[in-house]
This record gives sequence, structure tokens and C-alpha cells, in this order.
Amino acid sequence: MNNIGIISEFNPFHNGHEYLLKKVKEKYKPDCIVIIMSGNFVQRGDMAIIDKWRRAEAAVIGGGNIVLELPLPYAVQNAEMFAKGALGILSKMDVGSICFGTESKDLNDIINISKLLSKETLEFKAMLKSNLNKGYSYPMAISMTVGENLDHVFTPNNILGIEYVKTIIKNNYNIKPLNIERIGSSYNSSQMEGQYSSASAIRNTLLGSNDPNVFDSVPLYSHERIMSFLDSYGKFNSLNHCYPLVQYKMLSSSHNDLTNIYDMKEGIENRFKKNLGIHESLDQFIKGVKSKRFTYSRIQRIILNTLLNLTNDLYESIQIENINNVRVLSFDKKGQLFMKNNKHRINFITKKSDFNHKTSSLADRKIFEATNKASQIYNFSVNSKNLNSEATSNPSIVDKS
Repeated sequence: MNNIGIISEFNPFHNGHEYLLKKVKEKYKPDCIVIIMSGNFVQRGDMAIIDKWRRAEAAVIGGGNIVLELPLPYAVQNAEMFAKGALGILSKMDVGSICFGTESKDLNDIINISKLLSKETLEFKAMLKSNLNKGYSYPMAISMTVGENLDHVFTPNNILGIEYVKTIIKNNYNIKPLNIERIGSSYNSSQMEGQYSSASAIRNTLLGSNDPNVFDSVPLYSHERIMSFLDSYGKFNSLNHCYPLVQYKMLSSSHNDLTNIYDMKEGIENRFKKNLGIHESLDQFIKGVKSKRFTYSRIQRIILNTLLNLTNDLYESIQIENINNVRVLSFDKKGQLFMKNNKHRINFITKKSDFNHKTSSLADRKIFEATNKASQIYNFSVNSKNLNSEATSNPSIVDKS
């Protein structure tokens, strides 16, 4: 079977995502497109602007065949952890390749730098760490370490692709990397640029204004689900809504509790404590805490780790090889057949009763518990009356006949 994996957040699902899925079908003729998608929380350390169920349904309508949830602890960390979780799940199923968007048609630059990074020597690691500690960005630190300008490779649009290929090489996964040349604005662009604006620009516009032109950048079916969320809750979701809760969590936590939060290192907890109660917004708080060694994005992820109580103990117990359950968010007939053909490889969770606490690994039980609590906070953030959505929500079945 020619099953192709796509790893994404679809936050929200926009025209560029629809274009990617269309081109994957045209170029590679897959039997099934298997999407691994972040749930209610995303890699930049924030809440998804609308919930995972609506985003997943849009992704299947837009060309995917099944959407599976990337386990929460991997979805909210750096690119390396994000890739590790997604590829780890795909490697357990009959998925022979992954496809992602790149700056150019040629995949060789990404493959070559991925090979270099996957075979890091102790000397390489030490030099890289030294350059990072000096405050250089990751791409710049890599360029300085290898003595070659790699700016043309380390673009925002390529970094995740590099991590995917690096993860495949490191773990010897039998998964082939494929690519589609991207169109439209840069991944991190904050400006609306017509039909193919970035997810960042779309989110900023939805959260900050009522500009109707924003919907030129999303398909109608995604527009409908975005508005459905807004109609239900009166606002889009954001970690900003939880700023008072974040401050309370940090104020009420002991020093030992804070230092056990994942990635809370090098005394950064002291900078958090120092900045409590003096900033009016989460953005100002993060800017007050960040430093050369702790970027804005990293600080935001640590804040989310604190809010969701994602601890060092949790991460020590959830090695990807021990994860044998995956949550299904949406599927069509091809996706249903994929589940049937792969149910002996991994346990597909379509309802709460599919999860067996007695036979599941410690990793699966920890992820199940963390996801339930996190979704309660997500729903609380928009004043939802249903705090138990993990138990009451089922995957949508999309009829494409």
C-alpha cells in the first residue's frame, strides 16, 4: 500500500494546507493520506485557535483520509521532540513515506544537512552548545559550527522537514521523505498576503481584528468550522486567556515543583518569580523573562508546561517506543480501511472505552491522563460548559461519496 504521512498542526486549516494535500495526491498517488496533527495545544507553546475536532474534520474534507492526534507531550515541545513523536507514531503503522512542504523542489539540501546533524560527534555537540549559549539562533549556531553559511537551508519552512529527515535517519525508520514546493508567504509571516497567507498571519488577524478578508485565505469548509467555534464560545482560544491562571500556578508552586517542570533549567524559574505581578499581559511577561539563552518561543513552551504540569518525571516515562495507543480525530472510508489494516500494529482510540487502563503501558496511561487534564484547561479557557470533552467527543466520519 502507498500510504503517505503528513505531519501538521492545521492551526487553522488554510488554503496552503489544501494545496499541499492536493499536490500530494497529484504527484504521489497515495492510497491513503495519514495525518498526524497536534491536538488542542501546539508546538509554539500555545492553545490551538479552535479545537482539534473541528480542525481535523476540515483536514479530511480538504484531502486527508484520517487524522490521528500527536500525543500531547510531543506536540508542545521543540521541533526535535515534535518530529520524534510524530515519526514514532507513523513508524508503528503501514506508512512508507512522509511528505512536507519545502522552499524548493530539490530535497537534497535538506537530506544532506539532516545526515550531518544525525551523526553529531561529541566535539560537534560541544561547539554547537557553545554557540547557542552565546545567544545565536539555532540556524546561525549550526552554520558557525560547520563553518558554512546554511541560511538558504535553515528557513522557517525547512526546519521541521530537517527534523523529520534527521529523526528517520537516527532511528533507521523505513520511511521515505518526499516534498512539495511551498507557495505563498513564509511559515512565520505575520502579515496577511492574500489567498496564501500563513497560519500565523491568519491567527493574528482572527485574534486581533474583525477583518473579513482573512477568510480569503481559508477554504469555505474551514471558514465554517472556525465560525462554528466562535459562535459556540464567543472568542478564539489563546494562552493569553489563561494569564491569571499561569500567575496563580507559579505563585502557588514551590521551588522544587517549578524545577521539576520540563525544560525549567538554569535558574529560569527565578526569572519567572521575579516577573510575577508586574506585567499586564502574557506577552509582556514573556518579554520580561526571556534572555539570550531563553527565546520567546522557549519561554512560552515552559509556561505551557507549567500550566499543564508537564514534568520531568512525565517525560522520563513516555518513551515513544512504549506508546501503543493513538487518538482518532476524523476519517473517511479510506481512513476506516487504514484502521482495519493497521489495528494489529497500534490501538486506535475512537471512544473512551477503547482505552484499556489495565493493558496499556505506563507511557500510554500518563499521556491519557495528561491529555484529559489539558483539554479541561483548554475548554475552561473559553468558558465551555463541557470540561469533559475527551470522554464525550467522537471522531467525525466524513462522507466523500
